[in-house]
Amino acid sequence: MALALLTHVVSAFHIGPLADEAYYWTWTQHLQLSYFDHPPMVAWMMWPFTALLGDTLFAIRLPMVLAWFITAAFIYLAAMRFSRNHMAALSSLLIWSSLPIIMGGFHVATPDTPLVMLTAISFYFYLRSLDTGRDSDWMLTGFAAGCALLAKYTAILIPGALFLALLLTRRGRGLLATSGPWLAVLIMLLVFMPVVIWNAQNDWASFLFQFKHGVKELAPAPGELLLAFIIGQLGIVMPWTFLAMALTALPIYKPGTDPLQRLSLQLGFWIPILVFGIAGLTSPSGANWTLSAFVPGSLLLGHWLANWLVKKAGRWRAAVTMVLFLLPLLLVNIVRFPGWMEKAGFNPAQRTQLTHSYGWEKVGRQLQRELSTYGARAQTCTVLAMNYQLASQIALLLGDSHRVSTDPASRISQYDYWRRDDMDYCLYVEQYDRPDQTRPQTKQIKGLGEWYRSYLLQIDNPDNTVRWFAFFTPAEFSKN
Repeated sequence: MALALLTHVVSAFHIGPLADEAYYWTWTQHLQLSYFDHPPMVAWMMWPFTALLGDTLFAIRLPMVLAWFITAAFIYLAAMRFSRNHMAALSSLLIWSSLPIIMGGFHVATPDTPLVMLTAISFYFYLRSLDTGRDSDWMLTGFAAGCALLAKYTAILIPGALFLALLLTRRGRGLLATSGPWLAVLIMLLVFMPVVIWNAQNDWASFLFQFKHGVKELAPAPGELLLAFIIGQLGIVMPWTFLAMALTALPIYKPGTDPLQRLSLQLGFWIPILVFGIAGLTSPSGANWTLSAFVPGSLLLGHWLANWLVKKAGRWRAAVTMVLFLLPLLLVNIVRFPGWMEKAGFNPAQRTQLTHSYGWEKVGRQLQRELSTYGARAQTCTVLAMNYQLASQIALLLGDSHRVSTDPASRISQYDYWRRDDMDYCLYVEQYDRPDQTRPQTKQIKGLGEWYRSYLLQIDNPDNTVRWFAFFTPAEFSKN
């Protein structure tokens, strides 16, 4: 576990910026109640660090690394509440920290990091509420669940699973007759109100976008999409871990724990899996959409693993366990560091998102050279980019998101809410990722006329692939 944490911290400050986290950084320069693509928690977490330490990659990722420690602490505490066993709590922590999706992505600034952290906190206070029955603990549960909703809309499945568990058990129905659970619901809704207010002010744009993004008409080949979803789940947590979690989350698994707590964790695992599995029949589902399920899954599997190791103690069992949980660490770090991938003889035919984190210093230098030809206007004119991902990387290079916008014809994003009529566009940047892509000398931009290519920059990626960045200037713009 210490080795996982070490590689996690090293990679956090070794890998260059990814497009999505650059996008979320731009939100910190426009603090709002919420945003088009997601609720605001990722930006709210990042803002104090960038305000104190500057707009650096270190400041962007530091809160995410700290969130790993907070999540680990609450995974342990929640496991102790569930299992009442130190070894089971450590096993749960080992399982959670060894998940490839956690090792490979928890240091990156995305909404998934606060979502997982706040999911763990929510489950801890919920389990504590079941133990103590105090209204204060129920209110803390509601506050944590509300904050999870401020991280990602998929967090609604957390209180959904817990409410269903209360409804399906005699003890739970008795608790629903008390004030505690309803205070939790009230607090959760109050915490989530900033997102509701933003949506009400913007024609419910974010709610509608996410709903249409996740739910479409039945796809022509739903079986293939379902298979892709299952493969994705096996990949982000390793096949044996996912299958073991699924088995321990079945109703037939009845260890010597509180029935209501056990059912709450089992539903907490299965509801996200089933919801997004069914949604995956209509369109491709993101493998990470089920991320909150692996918090209760880790608690259930940790309890079983501790009993398995103790019940029939043997060195071979401990050895098998260590190999199974160290193997993901090895695989993730082979993928994480391209140099290791090459030594392992693995060069993927298609570049991964990680590849796009390299070479930005060269893009930044060329960007400054292009802007320098405009003299004083370079300090105020706006750079256009082909999409919000590239616009965000450019904004991070400039250290100013107010001077960057997106192609009006590109997919709608938060930049459309920031666009102003008085923007003076002086440069357009486009990225090409494949050798067979046409790289034109001129470009027609909607509402802005014809633009001419001034430079084509080639970036050689560590995985032996190539990216190109084309810089265009408007035909009527005079460089004085």
